[in-house]
Amino acid sequence: MFIGVGGVLFALLIALADKNAGGFAALVGFVALLFVLGGIGAKKKPEELAVAQESWDRRWMCARCGNQWEAEG
Repeated sequence: MFIGVGGVLFALLIALADKNAGGFAALVGFVALLFVLGGIGAKKKPEELAVAQESWDRRWMCARCGNQWEAEG
């Protein structure tokens, strides 16, 4: 989403700086809008985040071999 917002601002800068670059600014703005919409769509719901955090809190990892397991309970 950050890249998308930056891209929209960049497209506005292009459009304001050069009146003949309207097509390029529109292309940059369109790609930036796709990044913004993709970022919004990729956000997880709070319920999904709570389940993932609960699983992460029970996960242990061996520092020597990298084996992972979940604690019971």
